[in-house]
Amino acid sequence: MPNRSPIPAIAIKALVLIGLYLLTGGMALSLTPADIYPAPVWPPAGIALGMLLLYGGRLWPAVLAGAFVLHAWGIDGWPDSLGITPREILTALGLAVAETCQAVVGFMLVRRFFGLPIRLNRVADILLLAVICGPVASLPGALLGTLTLMLTGDPGNLLETGSLGIWWLAGILGVVVFLPLVLLAPGKANRVIWRGKSSRGIPAMAIVVVVMPLVLTFFAWKMTSDIVENRNATRFELLAQDSERALLNRLNSYNQALISATAYYANTSAMNRDLWRQYVESLDLAENLPGINGIGMIARSPAGYQHSLQKQMR
Repeated sequence: MPNRSPIPAIAIKALVLIGLYLLTGGMALSLTPADIYPAPVWPPAGIALGMLLLYGGRLWPAVLAGAFVLHAWGIDGWPDSLGITPREILTALGLAVAETCQAVVGFMLVRRFFGLPIRLNRVADILLLAVICGPVASLPGALLGTLTLMLTGDPGNLLETGSLGIWWLAGILGVVVFLPLVLLAPGKANRVIWRGKSSRGIPAMAIVVVVMPLVLTFFAWKMTSDIVENRNATRFELLAQDSERALLNRLNSYNQALISATAYYANTSAMNRDLWRQYVESLDLAENLPGINGIGMIARSPAGYQHSLQKQMR
């Protein structure tokens, strides 16, 4: 019988990878505050690297496609409103390239140092694998992702949120948490060889037991953050309204003081400095109108009386 083409099998694995990328990445973005990018934990980083280690580097286009669709989907509500701009397309493409680079670099380093399937003989090998797949492989992706946001976004806001550190940490945590789950998932054998013995996948229920508490923790954190944020926003709004009313009352009281001074001046036939001083002192500005240092008047001097007025004032 003729051998079947491996293309359909690869296509199915690519579709599975894209689906997992969209599912886990969408959940991570939905649990992330709007002013932080990316999510504090990025599950697609571990899933993409794991799929490449299991099924070969030929799956890298699936990583690129999944990342691009995921980031394009999250820009300005697309596809709900088809108003995505060329700048936003470039942003999504740059982020997708960054995440694909992380997965490919991790795949090449693991194949170089441990071979495929992964062969581990010592505890030090496990630690080295974690370092290579986590901090080392995540660094190029973090740099490219940060550079993309700097070129297509607002560098000032980017530096304030510390996106480079967040991106790097997100990739590390995503690999540390989700890569072992992919490597030990039920299915293909001979994924990891420990001291000459092949390690088989763990049962699906065990993976659910590991993943569900993590997901519930994220949802609980998100709900708690939203509740605290909404409560703080309500308190701030009430405080702002109280401050606004207090300021308006203060300004109205100042205005009334000036209106009263105008009426007093208009109904006094022979206004002089002593009468005006007595009036202002009777207002007791420090007690009744705090914030006003004094209330004065400017009298028009008839022509020709400037010198006598100056002498009188001295």
